Parts: sequence; structure tokens; C-alpha cells
Amino acid sequence: MNNTSPVQQQISSLSEQLFSLYPELSQIEKSCWLKLLNKSLIFNAPPQTIMQTLPGPYDHLLLLIEGNTRAYKADDSGREVTIYRTFPGDLCSTNLQNLFNTKPACLYIQAEKAIHALQISAQAFNEAISESEIFKQFIFSHVSKSFTEVTHAYGEMVFNKLDTRLCNQLKKLFSKSNGQPLNITHQQLANELGTTREVISRSLKALEKQGCLKITRGQLTMISPEKLQELL
Repeated sequence: MNNTSPVQQQISSLSEQLFSLYPELSQIEKSCWLKLLNKSLIFNAPPQTIMQTLPGPYDHLLLLIEGNTRAYKADDSGREVTIYRTFPGDLCSTNLQNLFNTKPACLYIQAEKAIHALQISAQAFNEAISESEIFKQFIFSHVSKSFTEVTHAYGEMVFNKLDTRLCNQLKKLFSKSNGQPLNITHQQLANELGTTREVISRSLKALEKQGCLKITRGQLTMISPEKLQELL
């Protein structure tokens, strides 16, 4: 499902990659940085790997180099809602919570795209926090950023109607695809927004009737960004 390997032979090139994605790390004391790397592993996981189940042993820090993860809630019926995603340059807030607390976080973590990352053990993480003020500030700045993002996502779910959230999600997805058709199923959109496929299908049909988009099997095509924007 995943594999790890030592980093000793890759320190120079690995440092360059990590410093470009996480610039703050380039300021860490060299001795502390090398010690941290020497106690870490390279972590790889294929797409769709479940990296944390519940209650979750996600007790190491991942610095993503390639790929991304999705954090989500799920109920007994299989219904899901995406809470946030983590990309290279980010730190996973669930990951950080598990490192700082004895009680595991209650989210699932899944690799959406193939993961290539540096895996830092809890012991090495705690040592670096104690030894380097720069590393400590790097971690806590990401804790603050993660808290803000999760709070925003929670506010979206609580205060915005589903139709508004769907329009926002479509706007983001079409922006990322540069307006190209989206290869996405109704179930995937339902998982993003914490609802059922049937509800999403009805909402998409309504958007199609209003001339915002065109629905084909497994694909959505933008027809009028302006009409979609008017609904926000």
C-alpha cells in the first residue's frame, strides 16, 4: 500500500525540493535540519490509499513533495463530506493535531494523487520543536493557517445553502480546469459537499435548465460562467 526508505543518500536534492516548497525550512539551523533528515524516511503511497482510519495512528509529520491528501468525515451510511485538502507546501491539520494531542483526530485522510513525501517521526518532530525556534515557528504558523481554513470550511457548511456551496465548488473546479469540461461524477460532488447523489443530481439539473452548464455522463461542461456567478 505504501513504502518508506531512508533519506541519507538523497539529502542534498531532497533539501532543495523541500526548501522550494516550504521556504521557512531553509532558515533552520543546519545541524538541526540534518539531524531531522537523518531520522526521517521517504514515504510513498498510491492514489486512493487511506492513510488514516478512525481513530487513526497518523502520528508522524508528512512534508508533501508530490501528490495531495483529502481529509473527510463519513457516517455509517457511507455519506462523506470533504473538510480540506493538503498539497505540497501545506501541513495537514489532522496530522498536526495527532502530534500535539493524545486523543486522535476524528477525520479520515486519503491520498487523492500518488504521494511522495518526507515522513518525520513523532520523536524527531518533538526534538526539532525543542531544539529549533525556527522550526517551532514554522509549525505554529501552519497550525494557525490550518485552523483558519478549517473554520472557514465549517462556516461554509453551516451558513451557506447547498445550492450556493455547489455553485462555489463548481466555480473553483472550472477555474482549476481553465474552463475545460470536468470529469467528475455526481457522487464525487456529493462527497465534497456532504449530501447525497440524488440531491446533487437535482441541483445540477436545475443549473442546466438555467443555462449554466451541460451535463453528460461523468462530465460537466461550463456553458455560462456569468449565469453561475449570478447565483452566488
